[in-house]
Amino acid sequence: LGNPIPNVTVSLSAGASTTTASNGTYSFGSLSNGSYTVTPLLTGFTFSPSSRSITLSGASAANADFTRSEP
Repeated sequence: LGNPIPNVTVSLSAGASTTTASNGTYSFGSLSNGSYTVTPLLTGFTFSPSSRSITLSGASAANADFTRSEP
């Protein structure tokens, strides 16, 4: 949705990080059930929300999307 951008670093509170693909999607490898905080970062941009809490319980989390804005 919108205008996704590649190369956004997405960090997970468990210490893992990944980078968005050219279509703006991202994923992490196998994660244990539990609660995590996902935070996007790209120099020159701010994101709303600034982080997002997700809870995994036997399934993948979807729709952990962010909206970007240029300062």
